Amino acid sequence: MDMTKEELEAAGVRLGTKANFGDTYCTPIELGEGQITGRALDNKAGCAAIMNAVALLDGKDLECDIYVVLSSMEETHMVGAKTSTYAIEPDEAIVVDVSFGHTPCSDKAKCVDCGKGATIVRSISLDRKLTERIIASAKAEEEIPHQIEYSPKSTGTNAAAIPFALDGVPCAVIGIPLKNMHSINETVHISDIESAAKIIARYAETIKI
Repeated sequence: MDMTKEELEAAGVRLGTKANFGDTYCTPIELGEGQITGRALDNKAGCAAIMNAVALLDGKDLECDIYVVLSSMEETHMVGAKTSTYAIEPDEAIVVDVSFGHTPCSDKAKCVDCGKGATIVRSISLDRKLTERIIASAKAEEEIPHQIEYSPKSTGTNAAAIPFALDGVPCAVIGIPLKNMHSINETVHISDIESAAKIIARYAETIKI
């Protein structure tokens, strides 16, 4: 429903009044400056990055097989990640998730910048050699915009399950900066999604068997 300024003021809405989107708000909306907002973007952004990476690799002569898993239940025991790991038996895995994007009301030390590229995560729970190879490939030739994110313990992603399946699977995490996480107006920069896709594709091209 569209309302004029006068109608809003008559309804008690003033400049600075807090507002939010209704719970039927499903389709992402462009905000300008390359940003989109919507609900469940913490899932959709990761899926978009992965599928974009596959598109970038289309027609490339790779020395590796790539399996794409868009798993469910990441926040409830990571069942999808566990079962797919046993089904695929991968040599290594890259988990794509979102990272807490910085907003004026958030702790800068616990967040990453939005619009400056996807993050490559360093963590004690991740495979160091795989992580460093991904960082090196992102920096090679024309550097892909990216940030280094530090997670002292668990990353809170499917990487908490995959490394401990089978005989152990080397695992790395790529994060997409996202503001207002787990709300109906999650916000991401499209360039950060594209950055994540390019990082994955670039690394896949470097794998030699």
